[in-house]
Amino acid sequence: MKINIFRIVIDHMSTLRNARNGYISITDLFVFYIVPVGLAVLAFWSPVVLEDSIFSQSIAVFSIFSALLFSVQIALFGIFSKSRAARDEYDETFVAERVEASRKLISETNSNISYLIVLSAISVTLFLAASVFDESNQFESAFAVFLYSHFMLTLLMVIKRVHALFAKEYEQDEPHV
Repeated sequence: MKINIFRIVIDHMSTLRNARNGYISITDLFVFYIVPVGLAVLAFWSPVVLEDSIFSQSIAVFSIFSALLFSVQIALFGIFSKSRAARDEYDETFVAERVEASRKLISETNSNISYLIVLSAISVTLFLAASVFDESNQFESAFAVFLYSHFMLTLLMVIKRVHALFAKEYEQDEPHV
C-alpha cells in the first residue's frame, strides 16, 4: 500500500541499536520513548492545561520542521552520491571503508529523518483535530508534551548524525600529503 509507513518506523527503530553488539539499546529506548512518556504522565497529572492557541502554533512548528527535514534529506542524498563516486588511488581500502561507514550513517540518518517527517505529519493532523475542539484537557496537554519531547530528542539525534556526516565530508576534501 502506498501510504504504509510501517517500514519507516521499523527502519527508524533499527537505528536504535548498540553499535558494538547490534542489539536494541535499552538506553536509547529509555531516552527516546520512556522519558517522553514519563513527561507526558507528569503533564497529565499536573494541574496545568495548555491553552488552545498552543495547538494552532504547534501546527505551524511541525509544518516548518517537515519542510526543513525534507531539505536535509536532499542534502544527505548529495553526500551519498558524492561518497559513492569517491575514489583514492593511493589507498582504496581506506576509502572503501570510509565510504561504507558514511553510507551506513547516511542510511540510518535518512531513516530517522523520514520518521521525523512522518511524526510531524501525524502531529499536524492531531493538533489540527485538537484545535477544532474549544477546550483543552489534560489528555491533550499530555499528548502534546509526549510529541514535543519525543520529537525534540529524536531531532537532537539527527542533528548529531548530520553533524558527523558533514564533518566527514570536510575531512575528505582535504588533500592527501
